[in-house]
Amino acid sequence: MQAYKQGSLYMKKAIVSGCAAFLFLLPSLGLASGILIPGIGDKATSMGGAFRALANDWSAAWWNPAGLAYLETSEFTAQLMTIAPRPNFTPAISLPGGYDLGYRNGTEWNPADRIFYFPNAGGFYKIPNAANLKAGVAVLFPYGMGSRWNLFSPLAGYNNTVPFPKNNHEVNFVVVDVHPTIAKELVKDKLSAGLGISIQNGDLLYHRTLFIPSSDFISGGLGRPYDNFVMDSKTQAEGWGWGVNLGLLFKVTPQVNLAASYRTPVNIDLHGATKQTVYLPDNEGLRKADTTLIPYLSGGLAYNKPSLDLTLKLPSEFGFGIAYFPSEKFTLTADIAWTQWSRFDQWELEYRAGSTTPLGTAIPKMVPLEWKDITSFSLGVEYSALERLKLRAGFSNDPTPVPDQTISPMFMDTADKNRLNIGGSYAWQKYEIGYNFEYINVKDREVTAFGDLNSDGVYDNFPGKYTSTVYGSHFYFTYRF
Repeated sequence: MQAYKQGSLYMKKAIVSGCAAFLFLLPSLGLASGILIPGIGDKATSMGGAFRALANDWSAAWWNPAGLAYLETSEFTAQLMTIAPRPNFTPAISLPGGYDLGYRNGTEWNPADRIFYFPNAGGFYKIPNAANLKAGVAVLFPYGMGSRWNLFSPLAGYNNTVPFPKNNHEVNFVVVDVHPTIAKELVKDKLSAGLGISIQNGDLLYHRTLFIPSSDFISGGLGRPYDNFVMDSKTQAEGWGWGVNLGLLFKVTPQVNLAASYRTPVNIDLHGATKQTVYLPDNEGLRKADTTLIPYLSGGLAYNKPSLDLTLKLPSEFGFGIAYFPSEKFTLTADIAWTQWSRFDQWELEYRAGSTTPLGTAIPKMVPLEWKDITSFSLGVEYSALERLKLRAGFSNDPTPVPDQTISPMFMDTADKNRLNIGGSYAWQKYEIGYNFEYINVKDREVTAFGDLNSDGVYDNFPGKYTSTVYGSHFYFTYRF
């Protein structure tokens, strides 16, 4: 969305044009912080993500690969995450002077109900005749987003002859991480190290509304409601990137473990195209008064499909953890992690040379984001209730990296979050099954002021009221051999 400050026609033009940039690629399903999915490994998730110093199952490949060195057997695990976000947004996008763009102010809106399914799996092998050397591969879904909103309709009197799409703000983005990993004990019963390679594929669908000022292609422009022509834009892109995951696990005493892990930043180079469809208005009176307006005021559609390149910059992360074993039945864990979301400072949209909108106007090529680095912490507990039954619980606090100046309903991450988890597992012979329930409370947030981070006259956020709650269920099955 964008708006414009009360003032010159140039200011209107710049602000409304910037809508194209701002509505591009804004994620809606980012449940830990940013677009990170909390849920790699059922055991880790049920302990709130406080897992780096325990790291005693396949998901150590993500949290701390050094922990794989101490797996007692080879194992294969399949996990399914189901996540049900319930966000709400009440727009307050009335501009100075009461100018409206078509967003539905004052009413609480919800996206189409969706349940997201994220499968994860991993297999790690205890190499014979090699002391505590493990190797294997995990296939993960660490990042994802998705929502489908009906937020916009053309202004009364615009009189488009083809109905505008109801679901006009939509995003689906998923990163698949193929994660070969190796871990080795360096000092017997004391120190291990692990190394993983993240081979990541990103797949994007983004569908949004943007505006083209009529003054861009008609001398002097047209009066309201034809001052802005409405364009529906659907982007599809896909690409690859890679990074590294490192970890250390230090057994200080039989009762205390310390751990450190680092994930490098990853750049995913996306390549695709944007289908742009302008919904033209119909006004016979203006056409008769000025025949040069016939191409623009006769209704119907105008469209094209320019090619696009975009680099999505995923963050690096440092994490530290401690595990304490006060008895044979209890394990207590705590983690702290710093995530470099400031890599999301802006997105540069690289259209191929000569690309324009269907009306021949320039396509915006910059999305200001200015996300902030965040520090999160988590606590976990595991209790061996019976010989084969373990119960777990966890808590974590995840600040949002998104500032007021770029907040949008397209982000699930609209405010700071507290996550509560409870779960358990049952093991018999070579098998283990487990379940974890997750509740994420997202703080209410209200933004009243527009933001214009790069002082280009384009507002970069969606003022309004934001509320959200998220529910998750996690299931897994493990086979050891």
